[in-house]
Amino acid sequence: MNYQTEVLSESKIIQLFSIEEDHFNDFKAKDISGKKFSKAVSAFANASGGDIYIGIREEPETKLKHWEGFNSIEDANPFIQVMESIPTVENYYNIEFLKHPSLDTYVLRICVFKTQSIVRTTDDRVFVRKGAQSLPVNTPEMLRRLELDKGITSYENEPVADSQLSDAVASHIF
Repeated sequence: MNYQTEVLSESKIIQLFSIEEDHFNDFKAKDISGKKFSKAVSAFANASGGDIYIGIREEPETKLKHWEGFNSIEDANPFIQVMESIPTVENYYNIEFLKHPSLDTYVLRICVFKTQSIVRTTDDRVFVRKGAQSLPVNTPEMLRRLELDKGITSYENEPVADSQLSDAVASHIF
C-alpha cells in the first residue's frame, strides 16, 4: 500500500482543528493503545466509515486540540501493524501522513471505509460508531441487527411467523 504525505499549511491545520468528533471523525493521541485503536477501526468499519487522526490530542473538557505528532513516519508503524492484523478490514482503508509545516512532525490519518463484513477488534469484540462514540455490539440481537444493516442477511430470507402458503396465494393485490 502506498502512503501519501501532505504538508499542511497553517490554514489547513486551523481547518483540521475545527473538525468536531462525530459519526465520521475521531481524534486520538499518539499514545493510544492498539486495543483502543482497533476499537475505533471496528466501530467505523461497521458503521458508515470515517477518519481517525492519530497524533492530535483533544482535551475532554474544552475540546481544545493539540498537535502532538510522530517525529517520523516510522514511529506510526504500530498503528499500521494493527490495521494489517485485522483481516476483514484489508483493502477497506487508506493511510495518509499529515506533516506540520513548522514542527516537522506527522499526524497519521486513517480513512476507514464501510465494509461488507463485520470487523472485529484485535481482542475479537465488535463495535459500531454512533455519533461521537464507539458502542459495543455485545448481544446476539445487536449482532443480528448489524448483519441486517450491512446486508449480510436479509429479511427476505426470514420466515414469516403465523402464516400459511394460502395467505400468499389467496391475498388480494392492491
